[in-house]
Amino acid sequence: MERGFWELERSFFCGRAFRDFADLRLQLGIWLDGTCDRRRHDKTKRTALEAFAEERAQSAAFARAPLRHGPGLLSVASIDGFVSFDGNRYAVPYDHVTDILPIRVTQNEIFIYAADLRLLARLELAGRGQGVDVAPPGCHGPCCQYPPPY
Repeated sequence: MERGFWELERSFFCGRAFRDFADLRLQLGIWLDGTCDRRRHDKTKRTALEAFAEERAQSAAFARAPLRHGPGLLSVASIDGFVSFDGNRYAVPYDHVTDILPIRVTQNEIFIYAADLRLLARLELAGRGQGVDVAPPGCHGPCCQYPPPY
């Protein structure tokens, strides 16, 4: 973790004095633009500016995606067949009650997947914190009616 500060400590801070924090920021900007970002890295054989340009092109595609939350968000399906997100509950088939399910959220929809990454539900997002249950008709079927125990 500390290795990321190696160049800063060895090249920038050595032999410099700063009047105040503003002076440090000014000198750091000049050092980054004129020295650090233009230096060829031994391992990659590229400058930081070249790497930044490549990353900018790759990250532009991510910026256009309307995701609010990235992949890897997990939720446990409740005993009554719902996954909670942002103060609302979204229906999943009863077969997946108490399962840990991956979910993906876009601006307008929530995608709920099974453990094997099969799509279980694609539902429209409700407003944040409304406390509503979002369930398409017939998702859970009729409630089970058990005969009285006597």
